[in-house]
Amino acid sequence: MPLAGDEIFLDDFLPQLGPWTAFTPTYGAAGGSPAIGNGSLVGRYLRMGKTVFYVARMTWGSTTVTGTSFLRFGLPSTPNAAIDYIGSAMLLDVSAGTAGYLTSTSMASAVPYVLIGAPTGGLVTNTIPFTLASGDIVRWAGTYEEP
Repeated sequence: MPLAGDEIFLDDFLPQLGPWTAFTPTYGAAGGSPAIGNGSLVGRYLRMGKTVFYVARMTWGSTTVTGTSFLRFGLPSTPNAAIDYIGSAMLLDVSAGTAGYLTSTSMASAVPYVLIGAPTGGLVTNTIPFTLASGDIVRWAGTYEEP
């Protein structure tokens, strides 16, 4: 227990948090039958009390199917349904060499997932803001409260 006047450093508390835990986010779309195929989908999270920090990445493969509507990605646990959460996301169009920095919104429901906003408005889909193809990457990260 620190005393008045003691210096406290965040690094002193980090070992108590433990390591980040790997998880595989679920992948879906509002329409069609999306499938990861030979792409990759990885994530990691850190739980601190009822607060969850997460990062994840999906890389499209040559056999990845994107579905026909907005994309959604699962979270490591169920968020508090009383709150909307905001995180960040980046889409990388490898063939064009361009990246867009977007906002992701975590939606609380029976199956928690993240929706990613498109720079042109609306949500990221199989063709917005660009047609997703082999090698393209979506990264997202955020923080939310568990119930």
